This record gives sequence, C-alpha cells and structure tokens, in this order.
Amino acid sequence: MGWRSDRAYEEEQRQAFVRWKASLGWLEYLRWQWQRSRAFLASAVAASCVILAFRLLG
Repeated sequence: MGWRSDRAYEEEQRQAFVRWKASLGWLEYLRWQWQRSRAFLASAVAASCVILAFRLLG
C-alpha cells in the first residue's frame, strides 16, 4: 500500500481519531492527556525550580 496524502485520506484519518477519542472512558482519556502533556509539565516544573533558585540565591 502506497503513501496517501489526499484530502479524503486526511479527513478519514481525522474522523477515525475523533471516533477513537470518543470511545475512551474518562479515566482512559485522562491517562491519554497525561501522556501527551507530561513532558511539557516536567519542563514547566524544571523552569519554575530554576527561577525560584535564582530568586532565593541571588
């Protein structure tokens, strides 16, 4: 099967994703959101710690 990049295929993929997301229970949805955002949250916590350290030490 070759690579498809036409609009119909993209819309099909988008609709499949929407159906998949709608099929999740609330706990599965929260777990999925956590997995998506944990790198960002870890970066925000690390940046906050660095800023706090500079304020306390400087």
